[in-house]
Amino acid sequence: MNEATKPRRKWVGKTLLIICSLLFILTIISIIASDELELLNEMDEVKAELSKTKQDLNQSDRELIQAKQELTQAKEELKETNQALVNALQENRIVEPEPASEPIRQDWEGVGNIPDFTYKVGYQIGLVVGLSNAGDQYKAAATLFCKETTVSILKEETKKYLQETPDGENDRILYFAGYLSSTFNAQTILNNVSIDCDISTPLSEVYDSWLESQE
Repeated sequence: MNEATKPRRKWVGKTLLIICSLLFILTIISIIASDELELLNEMDEVKAELSKTKQDLNQSDRELIQAKQELTQAKEELKETNQALVNALQENRIVEPEPASEPIRQDWEGVGNIPDFTYKVGYQIGLVVGLSNAGDQYKAAATLFCKETTVSILKEETKKYLQETPDGENDRILYFAGYLSSTFNAQTILNNVSIDCDISTPLSEVYDSWLESQE
């Protein structure tokens, strides 16, 4: 009987061995499949994140394009505004007439038609000595009292002013103008002026400095 049961036991043992082997293989396959499934899930998550990032980038690109369009539109509007402003200025600008070569000045009573350069000389002298309250000083005329001034030009122009200005209330002007034109004392005045004068120096400062040098 023992001999009869031996083949059966041998077959059962082989069957159990096969079953255990299959279970072991299935376990390994299950573990591998589980890892693969987890990896696939992670890949799906990465794909989802990449898709979302791509959507965000596309949204950013659209916003950037819109911002560029708005900036271009703003530039065009600014250009149109500037052009409109230029047109308005051109339409409303005041064109100053060119001065005549020998304009008639009415700032002082009794002063007639004298050359513009001569007028500026006398007008500045008048302001300096306090005989006229008319307007601001011509700063450009300050060059007449600077060291770069040609004394002979000052001398001749002041002589013209002396000849064309009537006597009377302008005695002090005539005195100072005569002082400049009668001799080369104008150069002495310039040498005694202690300040550095240029085209922007008010004549009153030059005159005050000269007066101080005479004390």
